[in-house]
Amino acid sequence: MAEKKWYSVEDVEQAKNSLDELPDLTPTRLTKSDVLEQLKEKIIELADNKGYSVEDIRSALSHAGIQTSVKSIREILNSRKK
Repeated sequence: MAEKKWYSVEDVEQAKNSLDELPDLTPTRLTKSDVLEQLKEKIIELADNKGYSVEDIRSALSHAGIQTSVKSIREILNSRKK
């Protein structure tokens, strides 16, 4: 079938309706920053109360399937001091 060169107002409305029906993927597509923000209290607790080093925490997160850097964890720990 040949590609359409012209679209009707109905085509546009149908496309709008189709796009409106798409689900919100935001809760299932968290960025690394979003994930670390949600884990912030746990990370601080591990470092402050349970004696875990930054590398220990990074390794534990890695085993849980969350790849992050030592720098990111340090930033979380440093932010609590401000």
